[in-house]
Amino acid sequence: MFKRLLILPYFLLVLASFTTQAVEISTHSQIEKPKLQIAILAYRDKLSTAQRWQPLLSYLQNEIPTHTFSLNIYYHLELEKAVEKQQVDFVLTHPSHYVLLTHRNGLSSPLASLINQEGATPTDQFGGVAFALANRNDINQWKDLKNKTIAAIATTSTGAYQMQAFELLQRGIRLPDDANVIEMGQPQSLAVNAVLNQQADVGFVRTGVLESLSDSGYFDMQQIKIINATHPSNFPFVTSTRLYPEWPFAAMPHVNKDVTRRVAATLLAIESGSDLAQSMQISGFTIPGDYRIFDEMMRQLRMKPFAQTQYFDLRDVMQRWWFELGLVSSLTISILLFFIVLLLIRNRTIKQAKHTIEQSMQKIRQLSLVVEQSPEGIMITDTQGRIEYMNPAYETITGYTLNELSGKNPSVLRSLDTPKIIFKQMWDNLSQGKHWRGEIINKRKSGEIYPSDNIISPVKNSKGQTSHFLAIHKDTSTIKNHQQRIQSLLYFDQVTGLPNRTQLIETMDKLLNQKSSLGAVAGLILINVDHFKLINEIHGSYSGDALLKAMAERLSDFVKDSGFVARSGGDEFAVLSYRAEHIVDCESCIIGLEQTLLEEIEKPYIIGGERFAITCSIGASFLGREEAEQVSEDILTLTISHANTALKQVKESGGHGWKLFHKNMSEIARHQHQIESELRLAIERNQLKLFLQPQVNSRGEFIGAEALVRWQHPEKGLLSPGEFIAIAERTDLIIELGHWVLNQACLEIDKAQQQGLSISISVNISPRHFRQANFVDEIKTLLNRHPLTSCRLVLEITEGLFIENIEEVSSKINPLKKLGLEFSIDDFGTGYSSLSYLQQLEIDELKIDRSFIETLEKTAVTDSLVETIYTVANKMHLRVVAEGVETEHQVQQLQKLGELIYQGYYYGKPDEADHWLERWK
Repeated sequence: MFKRLLILPYFLLVLASFTTQAVEISTHSQIEKPKLQIAILAYRDKLSTAQRWQPLLSYLQNEIPTHTFSLNIYYHLELEKAVEKQQVDFVLTHPSHYVLLTHRNGLSSPLASLINQEGATPTDQFGGVAFALANRNDINQWKDLKNKTIAAIATTSTGAYQMQAFELLQRGIRLPDDANVIEMGQPQSLAVNAVLNQQADVGFVRTGVLESLSDSGYFDMQQIKIINATHPSNFPFVTSTRLYPEWPFAAMPHVNKDVTRRVAATLLAIESGSDLAQSMQISGFTIPGDYRIFDEMMRQLRMKPFAQTQYFDLRDVMQRWWFELGLVSSLTISILLFFIVLLLIRNRTIKQAKHTIEQSMQKIRQLSLVVEQSPEGIMITDTQGRIEYMNPAYETITGYTLNELSGKNPSVLRSLDTPKIIFKQMWDNLSQGKHWRGEIINKRKSGEIYPSDNIISPVKNSKGQTSHFLAIHKDTSTIKNHQQRIQSLLYFDQVTGLPNRTQLIETMDKLLNQKSSLGAVAGLILINVDHFKLINEIHGSYSGDALLKAMAERLSDFVKDSGFVARSGGDEFAVLSYRAEHIVDCESCIIGLEQTLLEEIEKPYIIGGERFAITCSIGASFLGREEAEQVSEDILTLTISHANTALKQVKESGGHGWKLFHKNMSEIARHQHQIESELRLAIERNQLKLFLQPQVNSRGEFIGAEALVRWQHPEKGLLSPGEFIAIAERTDLIIELGHWVLNQACLEIDKAQQQGLSISISVNISPRHFRQANFVDEIKTLLNRHPLTSCRLVLEITEGLFIENIEEVSSKINPLKKLGLEFSIDDFGTGYSSLSYLQQLEIDELKIDRSFIETLEKTAVTDSLVETIYTVANKMHLRVVAEGVETEHQVQQLQKLGELIYQGYYYGKPDEADHWLERWK
C-alpha cells in the first residue's frame, strides 16, 4: 500500500496547476441530464487520485445513464467546505472524516464500504500499528509508551494516530498529555525514519505501511518490533490495534433516495478481480460496516467535532489544579488545628457555662418539651388574636419564624379560598368558650396555598376567664395530594392524561342509566394504532409516548363536547360519542363520525422534528338497551365486546380501515371458532394432505419443491390454506400443523431417496412455531427419525422474526445449520429487516415476494427492486428464488439477471405429493 503513496517528482509539477478548488472531471457534458457530484478525499496529490478513480466515474455513467456524474477531488478542508455548501452529492473519505462531516452536515448512513486489494488479499478492514526499535528493552507493551516521544503523520489521521491513541486511552494514557507527540506529515515513511534515526521512541503508521517499505528495501523489519502485535485471520498484515471498517461511501441528505439505492447497488455489483476493480487498485465495495466505533473513539479522544465538549475526570482535575488543591488543603488543616487548640484552651470555661445553662433551662425544657417536639404546628395568641408563640413545626409548615409574626394576627396566613362562613362559625364557638375544629385553606410565606386541619381552644385562667387561644395546626396537603394521586391512578392514564378504561366504563354506565328511552343512546368507537410496537422499537418509547400524547390532544380537540375520549389500552383509544336529541338515525351518525375521525387521526404528526405517518384501525358498536330487562353491566360488556369484534376484523384485514359491528360478525366469530375446533380434530384424524409445488432452475430442470398443506374436510371437500391457516396462526394449532408438515416432508424426501431421486423440499415455519423454546429439540428429534433428510430440508422463515430478537433467532439457526439444514427468508423485501441481519445470520436463500415479480409485467427488471435484491443476494453468495412466476414475459425478464430458481404456476401448480413424485420420476 505504501508504494502507492510514493509520488514521482513529475506529479509535483502537475500539482502546481491545480487551484485550491477541487479537480472536477465531467462526463456526458453534452447531454442535459441531472448531474451528480462525487467527492473523494485526496490523501496523495489530486492528479493521481483523480486518475485512480476515473474508471469508477465511467462505470457509474455507463450503469446509470439517466444522470451525469462528475468527479471532484478535494483535500480535507476543501471537502469540508464543499459538503457544508452542498456542492457535492456523494462522498468517499476516511472513517474519522466521515464522522466529522456527518456530525456537521448530516450525511447518510454509509451506502458501502471500500474493499482494498492488499497484494493478493482483498480486505475491507484496516488498523493501526505502533513500533519501536528492536533493541529498546524498555518498550514492550502499551503502558511503556507513557512519557515517550511518539512520531505520527498527524493527529487527524485515523490509522496512523487515532486508533493507537484510543488503545492507549483504554489503558489510562491520554495523548498528547502523557507523551510527546511529533506530527511528521506525509508520507508515513517519515515516522519510520524518526524511529530509525532515534528522533522518536515510538512510531505510529497504518497497517501495511511497514510491510510495504520492507518489501521495497527501505529498511529491514528485523530492525523494529511491533507493540501488541496480533495477526488477525483473513487479514494480510500485523496490527497493534483492533481492525476497523475501511473508507465509507455515503450520500448527502438532499440526494433522492431512489438514486441513492441505485448508486449503492451499482457499487456493490463491482466484481472482485475485474478489470474495473484492478484499474482502481481495489477489490470492490461491500455492505457497510459499523462506523459507530469511530464516533465513540473520536469522542473519547476529544477530536473534532467533539473537541469543544470539555469534560474532566479526577485525573484532569488533579493535573490542572494540583497547586491550588494543595494550598487549600494546607490552609484547611491549619485552620482546623487552630480551632482545635482554641477549643482545648476554652474547654474548661465552656463546660462550666454549659452546666449553669443546663440547670437554668431544665425546668423550661420539661414544660415545653411536648410542644417543641410536637409534629403538629402549635400557636398561642392572646384574646385579641395577637400571636405570642409558634413551635418549630408551625414555623416549618408556614415558612414564617416567630420573630416575623410575633404580635400579628393569624389572618396574615389566610387565603381567599376559605369561605367567610367558616371564620364566623369559628368565632361563634370561641366566644362561647367552646373549641372549634375545621379545615382552613392557608397560604405559606412562599405564596403556596395548602389545606390544613385546625383545632382551636380557649385557654382559661384560674378564674375561668379566657386568657389565650391555643391552635393545633396540621398540614393536610400531602394527604390530599396522595388522595388525588390515587384518584388519578384509578381514573386517568398517566401518559396522555386522558380518562382510562375504568372511567370510560363508569361514564358509559351513567350515560346508559340517564337515558330512559330505548334504542341506541351513544356510539363506542375503539381506535387502534397499526404497528405501534414497531414505532417503540425503532424510535424508542419516548417517541412512542409523545405520539400517544399528540393523538390524545387531536382526539380531544376533534370530539370536544360531543363525546368522551379515553385511553382504553396500550395503543388503543376509545371515543364515546353521544347521540344528539334531534338525531334519529344513530347508525348513520356513527358511520360518518368513523370516516371523518379516521381521516383526522391519520394526518401526519411531527414528533421531535421527525414526521410520523401512521394508520389506524377503528371498530365501533352502539350503546343502548335492546331489551328493557337487560341490566347495565350486561349491556356494557356486550357493547365493548362488539366494538372489539369489529376492530379485530379490521386488523385481520390488514388494518387502516373501520367497521361498525353488525350481528353477522358474531356469526363469523362463531364460524372461525368452529373451523378451529374441526381443524384440531382434522390433525388428529389425519384429514390433512401434503401438496408440493415444483421449483426449477434457469434451464427448466426440477430441483425441488415447496411443501403446502390442504385439508380434506369430510363435508366441505378439499379446503385451501386460505380457509384455515389464518385461524390456526392465532392459536397453537399452527405449531401442530407445522410439525405435521415437517414430518410429511421428511417422509417424501425419504421416499424419493429410496427411489434414487435427490430433491429438496422447503417448509414454511410460522413465527409462533419458531419462537417455541423446544423448537431446536423438535427438529433434532425429527431428524433422528429421518437421518438422511437433513441435507435436503429447507426451513423458510419470515423477516418479521429478525426485528424482535435477532440473538434468539441466531441461537436456533446455528445449531440446526450444523445438522445440515438450510434456511430461506420467505417473502423477502416486504418485512422490516435490514441487510445487517443477513450478515449476522447463516442464511442460504432469499425468496423474492410475488408482489415484486408481478411488477415485471409493467416494469423492466433493471428498473425494479428485483435486480437490487438479486445483486445483494449474489454479493452475499445466497440462492435466489422468484415466487409467483406466472407468465412468459416474467420469465424473459428474470432470465436477464442470471442464475435463479423459479416457482409459480408457469412451471406447475401445487399437486398431491404422491402424484408430484411420480411426475418428477
